Amino acid sequence: MENLTELYCLMDDFCKDFEPKMHEILLNNGSKRDGVHNSVSGDFIF
Repeated sequence: MENLTELYCLMDDFCKDFEPKMHEILLNNGSKRDGVHNSVSGDFIF
């Protein structure tokens, strides 16, 4: 169980770091339109 908890914590840390950067890149590229989200958030996946 310890390994699963460790994996969850690593993935959670990654998502917390990656998601804001991804949104910034999308906004800079103009890929994100009208505040519409076409993906599932990282927290929902866990």
